[in-house]
Amino acid sequence: MNYLNKIDQLKIRRAERILRLLGGERTSLVIKILNREHYISVNDITELATKESDRKFSQPEVSKILGDLKRYGIADSERHGKYVFYSLDHEFLKKLVNKVYAIT
Repeated sequence: MNYLNKIDQLKIRRAERILRLLGGERTSLVIKILNREHYISVNDITELATKESDRKFSQPEVSKILGDLKRYGIADSERHGKYVFYSLDHEFLKKLVNKVYAIT
């Protein structure tokens, strides 16, 4: 495999991970909450997600989802004292949605 093919394979794997993450029901709810609330803590997301779902969300589960969203550039975080607040990177999501629509 030449160098360019290897880069393409890495990009494909990254795209697969992002799409898998975004396709998850629980991740979708967290994104919906982030979109609506704009700037919110893990504990508040956990509370809202549990209220809006038929299943209980745990703080570690929400933290993992947020960490994954942050790792792929979908969410941003900002620390204030002992609290971390999250928001969506709307520009990244807009670009991602446009790319997905371009291939369909």
